[in-house]
Amino acid sequence: MATKKFDADVVLEQAINTFWQYGYHGTSMQQLLQATGLRPGSLYREFESKEGLYLLALSRYAATTIDNVNNRIKHSSSVLEGIKSILANLFEEAKAKDYCGCFLVKTQLELSAHNASILTNVSEEFAKIEANYCANLTTVFTIEQSLHYAKQLMLVILEFVFTAIKKINPKK
Repeated sequence: MATKKFDADVVLEQAINTFWQYGYHGTSMQQLLQATGLRPGSLYREFESKEGLYLLALSRYAATTIDNVNNRIKHSSSVLEGIKSILANLFEEAKAKDYCGCFLVKTQLELSAHNASILTNVSEEFAKIEANYCANLTTVFTIEQSLHYAKQLMLVILEFVFTAIKKINPKK
C-alpha cells in the first residue's frame, strides 16, 4: 500500500475554506481536488466521500473554535472578561467586508432540510462548544448557573451570527 504524501491537517483546512466559501452543495469534487491538491483516489481512500470530508471539516472547525475560546479566556483577566472579548471580537468580525459567518451556522442554514447526518453532527459540535463554555463558567458560577449561562451565551452567539449571515446573503 502506498504511503500518504499529504498532511491530513492541511487538507482539512483547505476543505474547510472551500466548503465555507461555496457551501456543501455548491462545492464540487473538482473544486475539492483542486483546493486540497489530492487525487480522487487519495481523497476517497482517506475520507471515503465528500460527506465524510465535510463531517471531518465540521469537527475540525468546532475543535478550533473551542481552542480559540479557551485561549481567549486563558489570556484574559477573568472568564467573564474573556467571554466579553469573544463577543466583542464576533461583532468586529461581522463588520468586516469579507465576513462569512460561522461554518456550523452556515451548514445549518444550507442543509436544514436536506441531510440529517450532517445536521446531527452540527448539533453535536454545538453541544461540545456549549459544554466548553459551561466548563469555563463553572470557575465562576455553580454548575446549574453555568449550564444556564452557557445555553444563553450560545443562543446569543448563534442569533448574532445567523442575523449577520442573513444580512450578508438574504437568499440563505
